[in-house]
Amino acid sequence: MEELIPAFDDPDVKLAYCQSLIVDESDRVIGNYLETDYLKSLSPTKWKAPYCNPANKEIEDGLGVKNTILNISSVLFRKFDYSDEFIKTLTSMKFAGDWYLILNCIKDGKVYYSPKPLNYHRRHSRSVIGKLLNGKDEGMIRKFFEEYQIVVDFVLRNYRPSPQLRRNVYEYVCELWEQITGRQREELKEYFRI
Repeated sequence: MEELIPAFDDPDVKLAYCQSLIVDESDRVIGNYLETDYLKSLSPTKWKAPYCNPANKEIEDGLGVKNTILNISSVLFRKFDYSDEFIKTLTSMKFAGDWYLILNCIKDGKVYYSPKPLNYHRRHSRSVIGKLLNGKDEGMIRKFFEEYQIVVDFVLRNYRPSPQLRRNVYEYVCELWEQITGRQREELKEYFRI
């Protein structure tokens, strides 16, 4: 916390986070998110140095495409006003709740990042995402893409996404669809629109 709290000296900073190391079920460090294609596909360098970005830039840099803040336990955020509708939506989410919370929290503010690995994120095959990647539970697949749609709709309504960001979202959602289901992009239309 001592690394992130000073970021809030800037009253526009709504959220501060740090790098997370990946640990297995036995608490062994097994990876670093900076070395994964998940982040590298957006930028090979962005998360190697500290930064403080306006929310719109953070959205354009990738947070509008996928959740680049990979573990909510690496986050501190400033208290913000929220509606009953926000709470209702958030508490109904199983897959994208962290991302939806983050996007609401940073609106009209800034995001601070420290590349210091001060957080640990446990990954295991029994996680919700692990089960989703199995790709066999049709209800789970539908719920995942419904939540992704809610998040993308929020970005489209509350930020000013560029045409390139819109294309990036579409391409990434198609890749996810194919990865999770092994099915053709055309079938995605039943689950997701952009």
